[in-house]
Amino acid sequence: MDYQGLQIHLDKPVQTNFDHVWYHGQHAFAITAVSGDVCTVLSTENIAPGDELVQRVFLTDTNDILQAFSEHWKPRWSNLASISEGDWHRIMQFVQHYMPSHAFTCEPLQITTWQQVVKKFKQKAARGPDGFSKDDLKNMPESHTSSLLALLHSIETTDTPWPQQLAFGTVIGLSKVENARGEPI
Repeated sequence: MDYQGLQIHLDKPVQTNFDHVWYHGQHAFAITAVSGDVCTVLSTENIAPGDELVQRVFLTDTNDILQAFSEHWKPRWSNLASISEGDWHRIMQFVQHYMPSHAFTCEPLQITTWQQVVKKFKQKAARGPDGFSKDDLKNMPESHTSSLLALLHSIETTDTPWPQQLAFGTVIGLSKVENARGEPI
């Protein structure tokens, strides 16, 4: 921190591509210039080395939002991608040698259990991409329910792949504000 030059050295580079505001504690403060991880401020009053400064960035473009999600999650998704084949081999040798081996049996789901679980579904829950509603599952003929449960058991216990129609998922962001079901703004 340079009190005379009104400069603060941060622990990482500053985001300058989008609209943003800065906070120190609960108070907003202004940054007049940025160069990498060094910021020039209007005042260093009440700011001490080691204090936490928060930059809130506002993304409004869909592509920018998707890029930000990707940058945030990619390190987690790809966490194990950098492990070399030799390291994986060593890890697997360790697991096979030192970890206990247990048999896991997956008993077929019984129709009565399935029906009890389906009854607990929310009545107004949205249909998934498979198109099934709670009422569809609840009123499905027993022969179809039996076939569905046999398929699910086969997927869990053998190499049966998930049907493409059931292997599709969606993530839909819902606004957490009052009257979110209204017309788009």
